[in-house]
Amino acid sequence: MTSPLKTGDVAFKMESENPTTFHLFPKLPMELQLMVWEHTWPSSRVIEATHYEDQKAEEFRELAILRLGGSLPRFLKGDLGSRSLDDKPLEQCQNPIALQVCHISRQHTLKKYTPFRHAEFNAGSFYFDPQSDIIWLSQDFTDEPHNMENITDAYGSQLQSIRNVLVEEFEWNDSTAYRYTKDYLYPFGKIQNLLIVYGGFDDKGKLLVLCEKDIDFMSKYYRNEYARLVARENLDNGVSKNLHFITRRAQAV
Repeated sequence: MTSPLKTGDVAFKMESENPTTFHLFPKLPMELQLMVWEHTWPSSRVIEATHYEDQKAEEFRELAILRLGGSLPRFLKGDLGSRSLDDKPLEQCQNPIALQVCHISRQHTLKKYTPFRHAEFNAGSFYFDPQSDIIWLSQDFTDEPHNMENITDAYGSQLQSIRNVLVEEFEWNDSTAYRYTKDYLYPFGKIQNLLIVYGGFDDKGKLLVLCEKDIDFMSKYYRNEYARLVARENLDNGVSKNLHFITRRAQAV
């Protein structure tokens, strides 16, 4: 006859069937531990420029900040041109969780992510990956010239670490490549990847689909146009090493 389980036995059985802690993790080879932490890192995020109201000011005071706006695929699902400075982030993006677990996970994560701090507001501060995160300036933001001045004053030389910039096709054409580069990209220094995203929508807000032939044609057109701009103008900042034309499926051409 089997003896009844004691309270301690039940607790042990439940813990074994529903483990919440992997106690052997510290005994894994360091290489495997680091791989686990890397798998917790977020994919490419879009850093969007917006406004933030200073709640502590005696009079109304609103400044420009950068914030985590959402993943790149989530951004490309919508009409970027319709976003306003009053809109909330498309997704709640957190800083990498590995920054808060232990000393090893934090130190390893800091090799990839760097603090990006606003001079005044925590709301405009976050951890940033220069290699995969992408900055985007909405048309609502670029319509007001002082916004870029606020961003430059608030972040200073940190803007020089930005390597990837997302621009909607309509605004790139409306402003012209030269004016957009001169007015909005100059503070970012040497850019690695300039992503021109296709933004054709019909009157009902439905995305117009491009065929492969059109995508290839437009990709070559924008690259050639940009190459002529760089060769013609004496621009030392805000110039990108690579220009990509991407569709709403986030496929760079």
